[in-house]
Amino acid sequence: MGLLASACGNAAGSTAGGAAGGSGNLLVSYFSNGYYSGVVATQPSLQKKIPGKVRFLQVQSGPATLAGLKSGSYNLTTQTGNPPILGAIAIKTDLAVVWVEAFDNAALVVQKDIKSPADLAGKKLGYLQGSSEDFSFQSWLKLNGLAGKVTLINLDRQAMTAAFKTGKIAGGFNDAPFTTEMVAAGGRQVVDSAQIAGMGFPALNMVTVDRTFAKQNHDLIRGYLCADAAAHDLMTGANKNDVITKASDFLGQDPKFGVPTGLSYPLIAPADELTPKALGTPDDVKNGAVVQSLLKTGEFLHDQGVIKTVPSIDEIAAHVDTSFAQEIAAGACSK
Repeated sequence: MGLLASACGNAAGSTAGGAAGGSGNLLVSYFSNGYYSGVVATQPSLQKKIPGKVRFLQVQSGPATLAGLKSGSYNLTTQTGNPPILGAIAIKTDLAVVWVEAFDNAALVVQKDIKSPADLAGKKLGYLQGSSEDFSFQSWLKLNGLAGKVTLINLDRQAMTAAFKTGKIAGGFNDAPFTTEMVAAGGRQVVDSAQIAGMGFPALNMVTVDRTFAKQNHDLIRGYLCADAAAHDLMTGANKNDVITKASDFLGQDPKFGVPTGLSYPLIAPADELTPKALGTPDDVKNGAVVQSLLKTGEFLHDQGVIKTVPSIDEIAAHVDTSFAQEIAAGACSK
């Protein structure tokens, strides 16, 4: 198996690799904090599980990623959040959620003089508009009676960190490792995505596939998911520090922040894929975290005016495919 990886730049600027949809070729999107992708790309033992050539293409936003899936720029997306997936389902994108990698590793960091949620009223706060972090953060604001009582400023991750350091915002809901920088600059962490998930609003990092491509390249998709499942074991195993260091380098992360972030990521174990914690059981995906989180995300996006109609639970469930996870659970990766 030949692996061609682009570790920098965005998808549009990369020219390596084979054509999308070609036999034995797989185009995979990844984010700069996509540790699963980083591990797969840097571990030869995992690459051997994939019966084809993989081209990794870095992306900057979930909506753009799913638009790329719809247009054929990618065959498989990794670490994709709730709002982009639900938005893509709403516009009839022929995708399937086939795996759940992790919860978001994001948190709300505020200035230390803010002692309680009530102190945030009237403050300027940074957020990542249209992302799964946005869903988490605004759900938390609503739970704490702060909806409409704070000024939300849409900033990218680095700009939010800079605005916090210069005092232009009182806090922000940002991803690691940027939250680490914000805390180091005098901030205080209030709540994180995993805690908000426990409150009933899970922000999931999911793997999606183009369904037509998946039908035509079943073994290629299954092989990538086998590598993804094995990446979890490496990221939690005895040599995890070395594994995460290599992945962090591939992702272009400063090891000072990237390695601790990778080691702290709230991963979802392969053994939990076919449970309510992730995809749901094969005969009841509607009560799985994927469908339930996407349903709540649809209501959120509707309230935001992003979509006109919330897809029904049946429509959402039709975009969850447990067949690959079932094969993996039955031992397909060891054959």
